[in-house]
Amino acid sequence: MKTNTYDLIIVGGGILGTFHAYHALQKGLRVLQLEKDNFPVGSTVRNFGQVVPSGMAGEWFDYGVRGLEIYQSIQREMDISVRKNGSIYIASDNDEVQVLHELSKHYQA
Repeated sequence: MKTNTYDLIIVGGGILGTFHAYHALQKGLRVLQLEKDNFPVGSTVRNFGQVVPSGMAGEWFDYGVRGLEIYQSIQREMDISVRKNGSIYIASDNDEVQVLHELSKHYQA
């Protein structure tokens, strides 16, 4: 009887599990990814699929930009679609107006 061994076992076939599996494989690990359904049907396929790095401060902005770069890199390697649609923010009170002014200054710098 042959026994399979893995460096990493991932439970879940959604975007987070798949990203973990992808990056572990890139590092040369032997990976087993398990999904309870034949196709992903959880939150990954039920959301808008947006990666919006704007509106975050400091290192979180950097993480958002890096996340977008990762999606674009995977797009070049695999058959997925990544579109740059842009976004719009509408302020509903004076505090949000201030945030929009700060974001504007940040992006113009």
